[in-house]
Amino acid sequence: MTTPYVRKILPRFIRMFKARNYTNIVVHESDDPLTIDAVDPRDPDYKKTVKLIFFDIPKFTVRTAEECLSCNDKDHIVVVYKEGITCFAKRVLEMPNKIVVEHMPSKSLEIDITHHVLQPKFVRLSLKERDEFIKKWGVKFPKMKINDPIAKYFNFVQDDVIVIHRKNGDIIYRIVTS
Repeated sequence: MTTPYVRKILPRFIRMFKARNYTNIVVHESDDPLTIDAVDPRDPDYKKTVKLIFFDIPKFTVRTAEECLSCNDKDHIVVVYKEGITCFAKRVLEMPNKIVVEHMPSKSLEIDITHHVLQPKFVRLSLKERDEFIKKWGVKFPKMKINDPIAKYFNFVQDDVIVIHRKNGDIIYRIVTS
């Protein structure tokens, strides 16, 4: 399954996983759909596994969504679809589940928003640093929405404290909210 589009978008998936600090990234290009496996280093035991599944189909439907949720061997699934997603499929993916599921259109990764000349550097504080920051400064800081493109790219979650290093040397903080 190495269509020209897949060859174009595959490096973006890998770059996104590296930006999230995932380790042991393995690409399964021969699979249909294309899959990428990795390990989330935020888990202290390095046992939390992540799987990206890319669907190069015209419409992402409920049946396809149920297929994705059937892989019980992973803790976190990133579903990327090429065209569109039905509202029912979106609802199935967003249902409460023991598996963390993210979904996004591949168009959101066609342009790498982290490599723009004006884009600042984003760093997530560790849990310990976050707790110290909130204890010292409180939570009265500007917010970053969880559905912000940068928050989705780096997989920022609710209550993360983000340090933003701007090109002019300014350092600002954001707290991720829903």
